[in-house]
Parts: sequence; structure tokens; C-alpha cells
Amino acid sequence: MTAVAERPLLAGEDLRFFQAMRFHALQHQPYMASVLFAMVPIVSPGLGTFAVDRRWRLYLDLEVAREWGLVCGSGVLIHEAHHLLRGHHERAVRARVSDAHSALLWNLAGDAAINDDLVAEGIELPDGVLPVHFELANGLVEEQYYEALRAKRASFAEEVCGSGSGNLRGDFEVEEDEAPVIDEIDAAAIRERVRQEVLRRAKGQVSKGLERWADGRDAAQLPWPELFRRAVRQEIRTASGRLNRTWGKPNRRSSSKDGFLYPGTRRLGAAVAVVFDTSASMDQALLDAAAAELRGILRATKSKFIPVIACDGLAQDAKAVGGTELVQLVGGGGTDLREGIALAATLRPTPHLIVVLTDGGTPWPSAAPEGTSVLAVVIGNEGAIPTGKGIVGHRIPLL
Repeated sequence: MTAVAERPLLAGEDLRFFQAMRFHALQHQPYMASVLFAMVPIVSPGLGTFAVDRRWRLYLDLEVAREWGLVCGSGVLIHEAHHLLRGHHERAVRARVSDAHSALLWNLAGDAAINDDLVAEGIELPDGVLPVHFELANGLVEEQYYEALRAKRASFAEEVCGSGSGNLRGDFEVEEDEAPVIDEIDAAAIRERVRQEVLRRAKGQVSKGLERWADGRDAAQLPWPELFRRAVRQEIRTASGRLNRTWGKPNRRSSSKDGFLYPGTRRLGAAVAVVFDTSASMDQALLDAAAAELRGILRATKSKFIPVIACDGLAQDAKAVGGTELVQLVGGGGTDLREGIALAATLRPTPHLIVVLTDGGTPWPSAAPEGTSVLAVVIGNEGAIPTGKGIVGHRIPLL
């Protein structure tokens, strides 16, 4: 790795070109000023692109940037700034990105989520990764694109975006003490400044993806793993430790038991079903917040799919929903989630826990169905928190 002292300084024509790109970027997204000026530029000849590390150092191959031109170069600068703004390094940790392949998929997922927004705003990019390149829909969040790419089990060309994108640390990155850094406290302050700038703008003046980020609707608010351990009945806590006999997995000790075959064991997880309020009172902000909690449930249970029942006054048939899918929003009428809770209790296998995602404007049962717990998540400040035997209520703010 090249030491900082051996790298060309950002000066002269290089400095002026970088400043011109940054100025052009600010014309497109003035609310990104705090990020664009916070990044620490480091000239990196031969890199072939721009990249960021998790400490907000920006690596620049300015010869390639000149080939792109001022307009596209400023687009790439905005792209890298969004990796840092959206906390892709920290979110990669939460998404359990751990090896080179998963880091590449997360990097591509972040690129798709960012570029989808940039293209919608008319920002030019030299060769940006877009959802359509993977036959995926626009408008999803990074975690959804990541799970979709994992499910495809395909190989993709390597991306060089650095640890700031959630990828593995590149060999072009400097050591911690070789250049100025932005630590977690400073990064949080910068993100909050940008968040407030975005929220002050009228709807439609920024991309939908950035509005969702600023509203805090791209991540679950509740600590689902902790809730599954502490806030429900004993069935949930013990189910994750139970073992089930299966012939699909040979017993490791069969060869030492007189030639007889014995079944292996498979660990059982806690069965969870979700009732998703799709009544007319659930506006888009509430639906987005509920969908974020649903993604949190999927991650906490480590489930590829969870049965989800869309319900207003009537309960729709359960649908297996994974991390890359959206809930089929069938409904729009009145609200009686007792119908959805009752239907969820009839599913097979019988759920140990029924999670209800709602604004709370519904009658509640006096008790949870027999053998099942109900965790009612009330979004916003209007609906009542339910009480009853086997029912636990939580309220989360609508950010």
C-alpha cells in the first residue's frame, strides 16, 4: 500500500478540478454540503474510480475523473458521499456482511439504492449500477436489494468502493493515523445536519429514497432480538433451543453404533406470523414504518420468509414474505385486526408469536389465541396500546 507521504498532493490543477466537481455537485444537492466538505480527499492514481473508507477519506483517481468529465465526475462524487451519509459501513455490520462475496453484494445493493435516486434527479453517472441491471424493481432499500442479490446466487464483477460503502477494506486505504478522520460522533452530527436540511425541503424536492432515509423509515426502531427474548411467553424462549429428529440430516455418530442408522437433529426456531394493518388510516408514512419493522423481524428471526396477513376489516390469506418483497397492500377499508389475529392462529405450524403492525385504530381481542402470544406494535401516537392475557403492547414514534 502506498504511504500518504508518497501520494501526490491535491494541489494545482487537481485541486481546482476537484473543487469544480464539488461545486457542480452542490448545484444538484446543496443539502449534501456537510458531507461533501467533510470528506478528506486523498489522490490515488491508478485506482480507476472514486472510493471512500469508513473514516470518511475520499480516494480520487483524477485522471479517470477527467475522462468522465466534470458533470459525470460530480455525479460519482455525490454517489460516494451518499455511501457515507446512509451509513453503509454500519448497516453492513447489521446485515451480517462478513466475507468478500457478501461484501461485494452489499456494495452492489448500496450502489443500486443510491443510483436509483440519483438518476431520478437527473444526475449523470459514467456507468452506474442500477436495479434494472439485476432485474429488480426501483425504490427498494439497501437491505432488500442485498437479500435479492443473495437469492440470485450469481457472480458479479468486483466493485472498488472501499470500506465506507460496506465493502471490505481496500489495499488502497490508508492507515487510521495516516490522514485525518471523521469519527462516529462527528459522522452522526453531519448526518443529522443533512437530515434536517432534507426535512426542511418540500416533498418532491429530494428523491423518495432520501426522504425515506431522512424520515428514519429505512430501518426498524424496535430491538427485535431483545423483544423475542424478553417480551413474549416462554414458548418463544424455549422454541429456539428445541431439537427435532430428522432423517434429512444423518446422525454424526451413526458409524459408531453397530452399523445402524439413526436420525440426526435440527434446531427449531420460534414460529412467528405477522398481521399487517392495511386499513385506510395507514398512510404511506405508517406503511413504510411498518415495513421497516417487518424487515427487522425477518433479520431477527433469521427467516427467509415469514407468513404475513394483510388485514383491514377483513383478513387476506397469509403470504410468505421475504426480505426482498413488499407486502401486498390489499385493503383500504375499516379496521378490525382481530380477524387477522384469529386467522394467524390457524396457520400451520402454529405460530408461537403473532406480531401486529398497526396504527392502533382497531378493536383488540381480550386475550391472545390459546397457545400463542401477541406482540402489538402501535406506530405513532394516536392508537391505544392493547392489554389482555398474552398480549404485549409497544409504541414506536413515527419519525
